[in-house]
Amino acid sequence: MSDRRILLLLVAIATFFFADVLLLGNNFFFRDLFAYHYPMKQIVRDTIARGDFPWWNPYFGGGQPMAANPAYEVFYPPQWLIFIGSFGFGFALHIIFHVYLALIGMYLFLRSIPLRVEATMFGALSFAFSGFLLGTMTNLPTFFVWSWVGVVGWAVLRLIRGGGGAPAAIAMAMPLIVLDPVAVPQIFALVIAGTLIVDRRALPRVLAAMLIASAIAAVVIIPAIDHTHDSSRSRGFPYHVVVDYSMPPIRPIELLAPRAFGLNLRTRWFMQFFGERGTPYLPSIYCGVAVAILAIAGFIKRQRGALAVIAICAVSYVLAIGSASPLFRWLYAAGLHSIRYPEKFIAAGLVSLIVFASVCADRINEMRRVAAIVGVTIGLALLITGAFVATQMMIIGATTILAAIVAFAWAMVFWRAGSSRIWTLAALALLLLDLAWFSNQLLPRVPRWFFAAPSIAKELEPGATIFHRGEWTQEQMALDYERMSPALSVRNALRPLTPALWGFRIALDGDIDETYLLPTHDLLDAMVRRGNSGDPHWSEPFAAISNVRYIVDFKRGNIDHPIVVTRIPNRGRFSIAGGRILRVSETSSTADLDLETPSQAPLIIAITIHKYWHAFIDGRPVPLQRANIAYQSVMIPPGRHHVELRYRNPVILWSGLVSAIALIALIPRRRRPRSGS
Repeated sequence: MSDRRILLLLVAIATFFFADVLLLGNNFFFRDLFAYHYPMKQIVRDTIARGDFPWWNPYFGGGQPMAANPAYEVFYPPQWLIFIGSFGFGFALHIIFHVYLALIGMYLFLRSIPLRVEATMFGALSFAFSGFLLGTMTNLPTFFVWSWVGVVGWAVLRLIRGGGGAPAAIAMAMPLIVLDPVAVPQIFALVIAGTLIVDRRALPRVLAAMLIASAIAAVVIIPAIDHTHDSSRSRGFPYHVVVDYSMPPIRPIELLAPRAFGLNLRTRWFMQFFGERGTPYLPSIYCGVAVAILAIAGFIKRQRGALAVIAICAVSYVLAIGSASPLFRWLYAAGLHSIRYPEKFIAAGLVSLIVFASVCADRINEMRRVAAIVGVTIGLALLITGAFVATQMMIIGATTILAAIVAFAWAMVFWRAGSSRIWTLAALALLLLDLAWFSNQLLPRVPRWFFAAPSIAKELEPGATIFHRGEWTQEQMALDYERMSPALSVRNALRPLTPALWGFRIALDGDIDETYLLPTHDLLDAMVRRGNSGDPHWSEPFAAISNVRYIVDFKRGNIDHPIVVTRIPNRGRFSIAGGRILRVSETSSTADLDLETPSQAPLIIAITIHKYWHAFIDGRPVPLQRANIAYQSVMIPPGRHHVELRYRNPVILWSGLVSAIALIALIPRRRRPRSGS
């Protein structure tokens, strides 16, 4: 079968597993997808659809930078798929696109090594449908970055063998544009390690392509550095935050038994291994037991590259276990305070194992016997463990015995591999049953109606600002509702960023990704101190200065009506003591006001202050001052005036110029023919 037909088959398999999303209107919601990513992407789409550039997000945290924050992925080309069809469809499409990307990219990379078609299909499916990759879908930046690893490997391998540098530079630029701070360094480390293994003489060319990729991504990298300096990340994380979501040292057992620690992310056992949260950051690290069997067989046979893969896995493991080793304590003492969630470092080891296992699958005729013995050994170990555990915990024992059966099945497949086409088809069927079906279960869906506004939202004043006080004071009640329904507890309780989906602004909300501006954190810290002081009215002054119209608290009831909403008076987003606001016109990053005042007075602006906000009175620039801890003000002279507020980030403009120049430099130039006889 030709490569083109194989690629079409891979796309068809992915389409089948996600048909309910692509064709029936279901959508992803789990974990951060609905509560965090869905509102952010809709704000980006709506802002651009109105004809505005997404400089500023007025909906979160009293207003925060948007284009400068890589979490919004404004400049990431695949995100532009959200403009296709309805937003719900576009959101799902731009996620599933990366499954296609992972399949096709890994297939092209493995074929270029070169591997046989059967081994290449095995590697592509093991990667794209791994519990690891599909599990990262709940955190889109991590998922997006690792979806590109196959394309990056293919393009870099072409460069090493003398091909052009443009594909490698563009491929490596895509993860940089997403800019996940843990995933991107791992991919670049794998690229350098792979180059040293294949042909170290090509390292200068590969490093040059990396520099060009960095220049292409300058429109994201440089503003992100500037934004980090202005955000809470500039202060660094406490050590307990840095090592949060450290991987339990025994978790690699999951490479053999996917349900060793739970049926899914919502049904976990042995929660004590996962710290205070009781759940892992990566929902799964399972890549299929076949990957583990082939990798172990390759290590036993001393397959070329085995030592390098073992070294990569060892480093990846030591970093991933975080607080369980002294390494992160040493790194923290050395000044590494700005990254968190060590478990993400296991990804480099998992990708290396998948590629190595694919190489071993290509040479299955040489290691058929060893692979079969390893499979039987793993199966026996799991069977004995499952039988013993079943006497105490039936479900855990049953799932372990099921994993043993799968290992035995793979041992049989490897023993008979290559003897006939039937066994090749059996391997494909077993791979899909073992891996794709399990991984697909990690991603529960909800129907289209779920994304409609809950009944409580229809009763609120359009465009009003909401403060969810219950998120700060009623954590246990929030957890109780989550146990009833993870999806409805977010939607019906207006948590945490979902009010923006229905046009409401949010103030005094917790900073989920630690990218809010420093004044916002100063405001939140002051509010927490006031709350801890025992003042029963701790929230009232902060709600007043933040233009809050509605305060949300949890109440005992049912999942359909989990909150109570209190309407409070406010002075508006713009207020001036003794004066009058005559007219207000706003976009996401501008405001125009007509006002009058009998005497000089400050115009209080309940929008987070930032250095790129500029004010003009009757066309003349005037300075903005910090007011009410996080917000801003401008002094207005007596009389009637027109006030303009504009947010523009010049760093984005000139760094965008750098990116444009880098892209133009990659355009091939037609050489002029030499004149001669």
